[in-house]
Amino acid sequence: MPVDSELYVYGAAWCGLTYRLREYLMNARLPHEFFDIERDPKAGEFILAATDGRFPVVVVDRHVITDPTIAELQRVLAAHAILPRLRPPRQRPIETIVQ
Repeated sequence: MPVDSELYVYGAAWCGLTYRLREYLMNARLPHEFFDIERDPKAGEFILAATDGRFPVVVVDRHVITDPTIAELQRVLAAHAILPRLRPPRQRPIETIVQ
């Protein structure tokens, strides 16, 4: 499945664990491709072959992580030098002093 992302998430849209992983990635501004195993037959086949049907699965540079916690995912991402993108600091309006 060719994609432009370094991260691939396989899971089901209704799954709370899948939702939390994707929410973390979105909040960290880390682009990823999501494959819904119930809508994409090839994604479902991948899950069955790679994990005997357990999900969610995150793939990072051919490293398959089954049902990771956020802390486990952060360790793997850091090991692959994929770090959250910080939001730029908010600019404060310049205050004018009236004399």
